[in-house]
Amino acid sequence: MGLIFACIGIIELIAAVFTFIFFKYEDSWIMPMIFMIQGLIFTPLGLGFFLPEHRRRKRRKRLMEYGVQYQAEITDIYYNTSVNVNWQSPLIVECMYTDRRGDKILVKSGSIWLRGYAEKEDFYATVYVNPDDLEDYHVEVGVHEMNLENVRDLR
Repeated sequence: MGLIFACIGIIELIAAVFTFIFFKYEDSWIMPMIFMIQGLIFTPLGLGFFLPEHRRRKRRKRLMEYGVQYQAEITDIYYNTSVNVNWQSPLIVECMYTDRRGDKILVKSGSIWLRGYAEKEDFYATVYVNPDDLEDYHVEVGVHEMNLENVRDLR
């Protein structure tokens, strides 16, 4: 969605330059100014939506390719009620894994907005961790691993 807004903004900026150069009439500054204002609004707005999502996808891909993979035990599943969209709150999955040194590390997934999970088949999720920075991780939770009957609210 952000990429669409950014493209619209860039097209508006190009239209502003095009109308300023090629259309000469009495009030020739009005149309380019309108296009310029719209372009200056849409371009940063679109990039503001697109770039963070692009960085998250790139980070997730990098961790899945080069990170250390652990099987983490799912310790808790709960709704994050501090965030509410269309009267629904996302799920958060807490997992605990044991690293190579034997330390137990607790990690949380990002917001999960999907609904309609089946019964939990096993109590494990896959965690991809950057070996140089333990704070840089990605929790991969499969749809089949959720059980909404045991979900609690985060208050």
